[in-house]
Amino acid sequence: MTEAMFRYRIPTMAEAPAVLVERQRSFSSLAPEQMAERIGVYCEESSHDGEPWLIGSLALSPEMKAQTGRDYWTVIPKFTVGTGRQLTVAGVQAQTMIGDRRMPTDDDGLPILAGEDYSRARTRYRMECARCGLTVTTRHETLQKVAARLQTAGLREATLGVLAAAVHRLA
Repeated sequence: MTEAMFRYRIPTMAEAPAVLVERQRSFSSLAPEQMAERIGVYCEESSHDGEPWLIGSLALSPEMKAQTGRDYWTVIPKFTVGTGRQLTVAGVQAQTMIGDRRMPTDDDGLPILAGEDYSRARTRYRMECARCGLTVTTRHETLQKVAARLQTAGLREATLGVLAAAVHRLA
């Protein structure tokens, strides 16, 4: 059975914001089966005049799936266009606590968890549009439910506004 074609907001690099494309030193690409494990997040509020602001992606973690046997969604600072090419963007942050200790973050604002016990970790994600200021902050547990519903609905991209509404309904 073939999957229906998803109509991407940014189908190729030609439609991507030029400033993001110009500052990339190199590009990575995803295979079609990997693209099914990503949901791009962008902001396109009315104040944007039709120009989307790329935030990042909700992504399934193959490592956690291998360890636990369950789907595990996280937020990453990459946005995948319709051809599979990825753009590095800076619209996401994660804060992870283990006990009462905040875990350090890398240059992308994501937690460094090497050698840590994930079973006691609590993570909160923040996605923000630098253009209009719309922000979504959600706990890990809520992100799992929202991402699973978006994927079940067949979405490969969602606006930050849609994500905010879904988080609000489930939080």
